[in-house]
Amino acid sequence: MLVVSGLKTNSDRLKLTVEIIEVAKKVSRYLPIIVFAYAGLTLVFAIMNILERNIILGIILCLLAGFGLQLTIKIVLMRIRWKRES
Repeated sequence: MLVVSGLKTNSDRLKLTVEIIEVAKKVSRYLPIIVFAYAGLTLVFAIMNILERNIILGIILCLLAGFGLQLTIKIVLMRIRWKRES
């Protein structure tokens, strides 16, 4: 549990919790872009390893890039579904 010495009342703690949630919302807005960029870089490293004849590491990195792309697609589809429901 996070202990902050400057928070003496429950209202101060509640304000801090609300601010943390707002920051998390702002960061999560860019989550698909971050995941997609990471998957793209992983794919670039996979291709580099395959070209350098390090086939096993290249295949592993290709799988990780594929999982990253799949995760990006799932995040985007879930957001579309949430917008339709609300």
